[in-house]
Amino acid sequence: MSYTSVDGEENYPGNLEVKVTYEVTDQSELVIDYVATTDKATIINLTNHAYFNLEGHVSLKLFIVGLCWESVRFFCYKIQNILV
Repeated sequence: MSYTSVDGEENYPGNLEVKVTYEVTDQSELVIDYVATTDKATIINLTNHAYFNLEGHVSLKLFIVGLCWESVRFFCYKIQNILV
């Protein structure tokens, strides 16, 4: 999927082109890959807020099974002891 945000949209500078691909690997892993380019310095924070019910469609329980990501670099910042 892709989206183009034009210069000034929501008051952000620069034309921003964002592409995201979703892949399910042979090991049943979900891989989400984001690529973004812009023609001006701007702020961008791409993320995904999908939740999966691993108990099946009739269950109302939500459990965090695990979180793992690979990254070349990342930034952690605390606001009132909450990691952002």
